[in-house]
Amino acid sequence: MTIFVIDVDGEIEGALVGLLSELYMSYTVQATELAWFVSKDYRGKPASLKLIKAFEKWAKESGANQVGMGDIEGISSLEKLYNRLGYERAETVYLKEL
Repeated sequence: MTIFVIDVDGEIEGALVGLLSELYMSYTVQATELAWFVSKDYRGKPASLKLIKAFEKWAKESGANQVGMGDIEGISSLEKLYNRLGYERAETVYLKEL
């Protein structure tokens, strides 16, 4: 597991938490984003892109074949950002409260 942060004068303005795992029934090693956020003041600025780029670099250096990033419905659409960075939509997850 790894954590990258945007630190501005000792205040955390963003973070990305990820882990590395081998996908079952394949030889694919995937770096998966577990959670990430950027405070409103830093969204759309270079610091937010640096989080993703640092994660991608770590993933490659750690032997990952691919990176998986999430986009939670109803919070903020990240589709344009991900597409601009070369990501493609791979799946949709459906949840049910119990």
